[in-house]
Amino acid sequence: MQNLHKYNNALLFIPLGGTEEIGINLNVYHFRGKLLIVDCGSGFIHDVPGVRMVLPDISFLVQNEKKIVGAFITHSHEDHVGGLPYLLSTISCPLYATNFTANFIQAKLKEYSITAKINTIEPDTSFTLDPFHLTAISLTHSSPEMQALLIQTSQGNVLHTGDWKFDPGPLTGPQSNKKALKHYAKQGILALVCDSTNAFSEGRSGSEEKVQECLSDIIQKATGMILVTTFASNIARLEGLLMAAQQASKKVILLGKSMLKIFNIGKDSGYFLESEDTVINKKEASLFKRTELLILSTGCQGEKNAALSQIVQKNHEIKLKANDTVIFSSKIIPGNEKAIYDIMNHLVKEDVKVISAHEANVHTSGHPCQEELKEMYSIIKPQISVPVHGEPMHISKHAELAQSFSVPKIIKVHNGSVVLLDKNNPDIIGNVKTRYLAIDGNSVIPLSSPILKERRTLTDSGAIVITLLLNKDRKLIKTPILSTPGCLSDVTDKHLLESLLLNLSDIVKQCNSKQSVISSSTRYVTKFIKKELAKSPLVIVNVVTV
Repeated sequence: MQNLHKYNNALLFIPLGGTEEIGINLNVYHFRGKLLIVDCGSGFIHDVPGVRMVLPDISFLVQNEKKIVGAFITHSHEDHVGGLPYLLSTISCPLYATNFTANFIQAKLKEYSITAKINTIEPDTSFTLDPFHLTAISLTHSSPEMQALLIQTSQGNVLHTGDWKFDPGPLTGPQSNKKALKHYAKQGILALVCDSTNAFSEGRSGSEEKVQECLSDIIQKATGMILVTTFASNIARLEGLLMAAQQASKKVILLGKSMLKIFNIGKDSGYFLESEDTVINKKEASLFKRTELLILSTGCQGEKNAALSQIVQKNHEIKLKANDTVIFSSKIIPGNEKAIYDIMNHLVKEDVKVISAHEANVHTSGHPCQEELKEMYSIIKPQISVPVHGEPMHISKHAELAQSFSVPKIIKVHNGSVVLLDKNNPDIIGNVKTRYLAIDGNSVIPLSSPILKERRTLTDSGAIVITLLLNKDRKLIKTPILSTPGCLSDVTDKHLLESLLLNLSDIVKQCNSKQSVISSSTRYVTKFIKKELAKSPLVIVNVVTV
């Protein structure tokens, strides 16, 4: 959007990520020519070989760097902080976060050798990043110190919820600060920018306290060794499991780099202190009976390099035996089903008891279901609803719910929408160009890059590499050299290779330039393989003139 200056005194909301997917959250607010960033996350991807993480495009922020007053980070989860190393290696931007979130970010930035000033704020406090007056409001989530952000301007007040739920028994920290929500609602809320993750889920999300009670009961009744796998980032779950271990007089071994990292950050931030003596080093396992141990492991999504996968493959010093119990205290993220079920099936074959959220109350979501959304809207009574944090279907369902809650104006956004938050005529007034970026090794490249397109083709259909040796008169000196990794076999496809070589020689004779040799050969091979094998391999033609 080129004419942003025309709206200098307007309050604008610009989601650069997180409104066409669950994850990659990056939100921007504009007022009086200044920009406020809320969160900068990453996301996961499963269909691009070699790429596991994607980032939002920050081009808009780079172009407007001098206008940025700061970035407020609602909480520590990767879909809200995972993009910070890329952001802070590209632009200079002060960060604002609570103690635990700040400590988590510092540890993450250290991995990338990035130093940044993080301004630590107390939960439920106010501060000003002119022209924005900001108030953090505690809401419960699976990460501690999750802070919604009240943004106050002369054009109206916006409540940006971040990830939240109304948990009556959150285990870590206080319940959601409904008193503050009600207080600021009385002053009037122009817009509610709200989490849509569970818009399709009826009822309420459930409590970590109830999950802890169920886990404690299972752990106390188990006869063998117990392994629980969960998201390392779920601090509330880790706290509950450590409590359950104490109640069952068991020692806890933490497995996995991220599990150990989160535990140490939690300790440094004032969490897990009562359970510190419960945790032992895995080298101390031999000092205790197997029935006295509770293993907390990474790998709940079937990650092949995670601790659980290594244990299942018998590549780990921790061994599972018949009558042991493995609890998957997590949900299945779409795309990970096969990897998770493969592990479960392997465990069952070994007579290990497997318990998941299908059988028992061992997991609950950190996001609001329909009754919690209804309660939030009844408290806030916004003039405008802006659903975020979801795929288009989640955004649309949330909008439908907001309409049933009698919200006067509902705006369904997408990544790059420029939303005018105006009490009289709120609307999408333009778009900022956005795209996805892929972390490919140490490089950050567009997800639409030809490199990744070629890699997909290689994975699906292999490649055919042709080397043509020509003299100065563009005549073949020798038979074309073929390499066909992942596409053709020298043994079973010998007749096809012979036909391919013969026809290539004829095609080269008909060409009058190097470029026509390349294009004609590529076109022929592509059509030939499509016809004979119904494949579309990557075709590379190299012409060497000698």
